[in-house]
Amino acid sequence: EKHLRITVRQNGRILTLKAWNFAERAAEFTPGARLDVAFKLEEDAYSAARGRPGWAALLQDARPAVEGLASHPPSSIPLPSIIARMVPSGRMRPR
Repeated sequence: EKHLRITVRQNGRILTLKAWNFAERAAEFTPGARLDVAFKLEEDAYSAARGRPGWAALLQDARPAVEGLASHPPSSIPLPSIIARMVPSGRMRPR
């Protein structure tokens, strides 16, 4: 398995991220770990055709949270991406 679906939360809000080619990094996403994540929203016609929301949140990169650095993404993250500090909620499924 190469991909993950990771559920994260911030301020009581929950978001499920598709994490293509992140299976090797699964140990980084332990429940309760504080992470800085970068993700982008993308149209998802496959899901829309099946009655689900017509968009998906795709994980671009993640790192352990560093105070004061959430607004400074690593240079490897393509823009536009959304940078946020989030906590894995424990629901992680291989895809």
